[in-house]
Amino acid sequence: MPRKTAQDTFFDTITQMRKENIEFTYPEKILFVIGAPASGKTTLSKYFLDEFDYNQILEIRTLCNNVVAKNKGKFEMGQVVADFVRFIFTSKPGTKLVVDDFASVSLGHTLLLIYKAAELIHEQGSKNTPKMQYRFCILTLEESYSVKRQMVRDPQMLPQDAMHHYEKFRKRSAQVINFLYSKFNFSMIDGNLEPDKVQHLAKLECSDDQNGTIKHNSKKKSQQRAYERFRMKQYFPKRKQQSASQMLKAALKYLDLTDNPKKVKQTIVQLFGNDLGRKLKNMNQQNVDTIQKNNTIRVQYHIKGPSAQDFFLFVTQSQCILTDTKGNMREIPLDSYPKTDKILMYGNLFMLRDGSLLFLASDVCSHETKEFNVDRRNNFLLKSVNFLNQNQKIIPIKMNLFNPLKEDLQIENSKVRFNDVVLPVNGLIFVSKKAKFLFTKTDPGYVWTFSDPHVTKLTIFKHFRVEKDAHDAKIEKPSQNSIQE
Repeated sequence: MPRKTAQDTFFDTITQMRKENIEFTYPEKILFVIGAPASGKTTLSKYFLDEFDYNQILEIRTLCNNVVAKNKGKFEMGQVVADFVRFIFTSKPGTKLVVDDFASVSLGHTLLLIYKAAELIHEQGSKNTPKMQYRFCILTLEESYSVKRQMVRDPQMLPQDAMHHYEKFRKRSAQVINFLYSKFNFSMIDGNLEPDKVQHLAKLECSDDQNGTIKHNSKKKSQQRAYERFRMKQYFPKRKQQSASQMLKAALKYLDLTDNPKKVKQTIVQLFGNDLGRKLKNMNQQNVDTIQKNNTIRVQYHIKGPSAQDFFLFVTQSQCILTDTKGNMREIPLDSYPKTDKILMYGNLFMLRDGSLLFLASDVCSHETKEFNVDRRNNFLLKSVNFLNQNQKIIPIKMNLFNPLKEDLQIENSKVRFNDVVLPVNGLIFVSKKAKFLFTKTDPGYVWTFSDPHVTKLTIFKHFRVEKDAHDAKIEKPSQNSIQE
């Protein structure tokens, strides 16, 4: 059985209402408000009620929620269309209605039918009954403005969730607006401006007698529609495929910029030095023996590539700052701050497939732990990560710990599970147990990639001592005593 169209549902609803002997009435004016999330639709709708002669608001999401409630959690668009048509033709005479968040293609397809039906009702009834008038208030808003406003409105909202809401609106509203413009006259309003300017422009647009009138077919009108479709593409351009680094940069721009980043950088340099890159060398046959003779070995997963960017977390008693290697700094708000003074955590920032961010911490240091060896830094990293995850939910943090070399160590695998997340890895980093934070030129880390044809897995286990019982590398579990104490 073919699926019912919005037009089919419209005529079925009208037929059913006639069977029920319902007297058909309609609003004198209907103003349709369309806009991106946090574009100010609801505020503007209330403004029209206060400043103009509109006297009722219908929120489309309320209609949708009522349908879901009636159908025990199941959403039926056809039922929403039927309820909308019934609402319009049972409105009291003299009603001047504002329809908020009108962004449905199915409902859009009923507007011309509703308008024509209201004309017939007017012709058949009293000539003193005014004709129905449409008005359209359509707001355009850039993604960055929408995301920031959503996060201000709801401080618990994550940037990726706000971006998802905007993308969902963008996909469906482009169809709705294109369809409406092919049938009705209106101009779009720039919602990126200050609220008072947007209200002024909306007032002028909705006061225009041409706004909401039906377009008639002609060559000239066809050319105008073609031009407007071109304009729509400017407002809703097709998105180019972004690289992982570009998507990561776009997600981070919704975090607030750090005040006085130069001062923050000076503080980091004074405490931890100017050269904060990890000191790494490639593994080869010559340095295998050097590492083995050096000291007790620790090993860590090596991660490099476009999907993972090097970042630092700088935490003080009043700030948590996310900074990349180029000094771009963003604030991460914490519920509470540690009493331990000034922590610098190194790691990789990932954007996962669902658009969420994740920080994989690989090393940590504070002014009190500069001389800590690798095993002691592991313990400090556990406590630091545990504290940060408890006090912020914006970017979850996982740990890439230093471990003794064991026979069951997962190697020759491009993907490794870090608790509940699987991440891509390139190889392993070998360091001595005594290695300092981010290593040193005299005691660097040695990178061995899984695809290395010269140094094989057999070479690794032949030359390096496998620790079956590494009591000296025992890592404490994070206790309830956090670094705040």
